[in-house]
Amino acid sequence: MTTPTWSGPAVATESRTGSIITGNLIPQFVASTFVIARIISKAWIRRVWGHDDTMLCIAWTTSIALTILSCVQTMYGAGIHVDELPISALEANRKVQYASLLLYNLTLALTKITICLFYLNIFADPLNRRLTIAALIFILSYTIPLECVSIFQCNPIAANWDKQLAATCIPMMPHFWVSAACNMAADAWLVVQVIPNILPLQIPRRQKAVLLAVVSLGWLVIVASVIRVVRIQLVNDHRDFTWASYDVTIWSAVEVDVGLVCVAAPSTKPLFKKIAPEFLRSLTAEPGDADGGGATRYPLGTRFEFT
Repeated sequence: MTTPTWSGPAVATESRTGSIITGNLIPQFVASTFVIARIISKAWIRRVWGHDDTMLCIAWTTSIALTILSCVQTMYGAGIHVDELPISALEANRKVQYASLLLYNLTLALTKITICLFYLNIFADPLNRRLTIAALIFILSYTIPLECVSIFQCNPIAANWDKQLAATCIPMMPHFWVSAACNMAADAWLVVQVIPNILPLQIPRRQKAVLLAVVSLGWLVIVASVIRVVRIQLVNDHRDFTWASYDVTIWSAVEVDVGLVCVAAPSTKPLFKKIAPEFLRSLTAEPGDADGGGATRYPLGTRFEFT
């Protein structure tokens, strides 16, 4: 692909930077709200902290960094027609895009690893623990090579952003499709594994419905992954790539941040119990039950504590 040159303004009044910034900040705000609520619930209220909590904080940190990069990219032409941009801006844009890809892969993996550690904490039966360990191995087995391909897609590495360098680069669309397929398979695996363990729980129907709704957000992660890779396919090597690819980072943000909500939300009950007890009681009480229902009973072989 030849390096775009600045041929003067195309349509100077057109800009999608606002959509990019808004589309990244809103999912991050929602995810951060649930992550902070989980941290308060676990660290200050229950005073219990596990490996899954530490991993979630790391994933949250990388997701914030990814959001910052997506917003910074608008300073270097994202959401603007390529003909309006000097070569220096395009080079900076590609640097941020390169770093964003590495963080995207890492954050998705860390979020899924957090879910696996969470499952290992709540599942006591051997079958579910084996399935979770298998999922963890699968996630690591595709994340490491995909991240290596992302890093070394061009030789020299600087050719990822400096298109004037003589370089050898591999086509990245196969990488994006493999990444999407593997991540979707892992997401589906983790959702399908947990649903049969929620259904037998002897808890109020409304509470069970909320749990199922939170877990089912994993399907939204899969939808976002599909839309993202399809959009990448459509704008791949597009001449006006800074304008045409504006929503790729938005779908990346949805995919990453909804995943964080899935893993953080189930452990926020202690905080909601303190700040909004009536609202929580309305979710957990059966119709006609004034005290919020009886004690929760769990299936044999699990220690399912969505608290």
